[in-house]
Amino acid sequence: MSDFFKKLNVLVRSNLNNVLGDAASANPLRRAFNPTRLGNDVDREVGAMRSRINDAIAREEQLKAEINQLQEEIAGLDQEADRAVQHDQESAARQIIAQMQTLQRRLSFAQSELREHEIAVQEYMQRVNALEAYIVQVRQAQASQSTTLPTSEAQEPTLSELLRETNQQASVIRDKDHPPQSQLTSPTSFISASDDDVDDDLAERRQRLSKHS
Repeated sequence: MSDFFKKLNVLVRSNLNNVLGDAASANPLRRAFNPTRLGNDVDREVGAMRSRINDAIAREEQLKAEINQLQEEIAGLDQEADRAVQHDQESAARQIIAQMQTLQRRLSFAQSELREHEIAVQEYMQRVNALEAYIVQVRQAQASQSTTLPTSEAQEPTLSELLRETNQQASVIRDKDHPPQSQLTSPTSFISASDDDVDDDLAERRQRLSKHS
């Protein structure tokens, strides 16, 4: 999901550069618009952006729960491997160690995904916050003075229309390459531990346990 928010941040920077101040990321083909024209549905479109943040926070909590579960499973397998070695059950110990190392790979992936996800979502939240602050400023300015736009400006797209277009593009991106939620929990998503890695762990484990025997 972090990849989705990375792409979403690029999309927002490109589409809303006039509002958020990212002129260097401007899309040269983007239609010009008067930022002071908010449009009728601007709050609804911003709400749709906020809902993505809520979904992202829920995903972060899911990732944290998966990480905690993996850590508990790894700790349990580590103890099982020690007991197997202490009872000279090498075959069982090797199987347990291999399973533990596979979970460790999944744990490393989940932790990396969580870090990248938090960074990408934080950037998106900052942009949505900046957008909401901009809308408040525009409304305050409009309330203090009444202006009539020239016909040419009145025909330009409103901020609401631009946000709707951005949200529609974001939905396309999400549907195209959003990873399945079961990616981290699927055992087939990760390569099993190698015999060399198991051998190394087994040797270190024997050496450590022999000092306490």
